[in-house]
Amino acid sequence: MAHKDNILNESSDKEMSFFDHLTDLRLRIMWIVIGLVIACIAAAFVTDFLLYNILLAPANNVTPPLKLQNIRPFGQALLYFKVHSINYGYSSHPDSMNMKDHG
Repeated sequence: MAHKDNILNESSDKEMSFFDHLTDLRLRIMWIVIGLVIACIAAAFVTDFLLYNILLAPANNVTPPLKLQNIRPFGQALLYFKVHSINYGYSSHPDSMNMKDHG
């Protein structure tokens, strides 16, 4: 952690060499990838809840419950993937958690 703060402070205090820029870029890319992986894992846990309890709840709450049919090949898998992708895209966006870069 101290190494990261040291590099970020050096970037604002003095001019950086080419290799310092590469090190800074590598650290930033590493933090972005870690954040995206965490967001993808979190989105995978929430996708079932969003799909069945929110999106498909109106179909299940009527009497008699509606039986949904997929008219496309892999329709259920594509629906699950779409919900996961939208949730992942939202959760990985910096403004969704107020994590704006103050640098």
